[in-house]
Amino acid sequence: RIAERSNRQNVLKAEDWKSNDRRQELWHAAFGRLPDPWFYEIKRGVWDTQFKTVTDKAAYRIGQTRQYRKVTLKDLGQACYAFLGHPDGAQDRSREIFEKEEVYALVFEEGLLPHQLLLPQLIFLEADAKTGRESPTYTLDDGFSVKTGHARFAIVAAVGHMLRELAGTDQGYLDPEVSKSLAESREAWLPTFVEIAFDQVARQLAVVSEDQGIGPRAIVRRNEWWKSSARGAAYLVGQQLEMEVKAGKPEGSIAAALPFALG
Repeated sequence: RIAERSNRQNVLKAEDWKSNDRRQELWHAAFGRLPDPWFYEIKRGVWDTQFKTVTDKAAYRIGQTRQYRKVTLKDLGQACYAFLGHPDGAQDRSREIFEKEEVYALVFEEGLLPHQLLLPQLIFLEADAKTGRESPTYTLDDGFSVKTGHARFAIVAAVGHMLRELAGTDQGYLDPEVSKSLAESREAWLPTFVEIAFDQVARQLAVVSEDQGIGPRAIVRRNEWWKSSARGAAYLVGQQLEMEVKAGKPEGSIAAALPFALG
């Protein structure tokens, strides 16, 4: 109550109210114990105050780059909410992840293992790179183009749909072992999945924007607009997998990289 009443002086964000949740503390520790540890920042500002030097951050550094395996509570919540089929909420209503108990319970389901939460974040990072640095716009044959940054959470949702289709499950997170296998083999399959999802989702975004005369931000607020794109992407990746299986799952193929549980 004191925090609530003093919130005008020290503004608390929606996610801050969950930073002391016991399950978040357990996941924070579990992320740090992974073979390639991640820093899961459940309390804002800890990374900057406790890890000030390159040496402090060394355990989380990605190779020789200046990037680190780090994710915040809010960013993970958004990626997972999108993965579960709610890109509109992840994009435009992220507060509800932490303010609505039914949404919080859905996204941060009790008993989830770290790879089940990490997989959506890995998909988001790939989608974010694709819609930002690699392909910031998508152009239709008639020359009409849209910025693709607004499509990144829909791409995460589409990839989540594709994986659940292959795993034979309708909704929710994937099995812990499947999630772990997918996370560890991501370099072999994730770029292909995101590329296919990007082409389907970004095209749909451009078509709807041109036909209805509205901007991408207004479109992504609709929960249904991306679903036909996801089904199309799932069909295309299924066709590719079928060809690779017939060819004997050659080395380097996505069929060779996927766990046996996905067929």
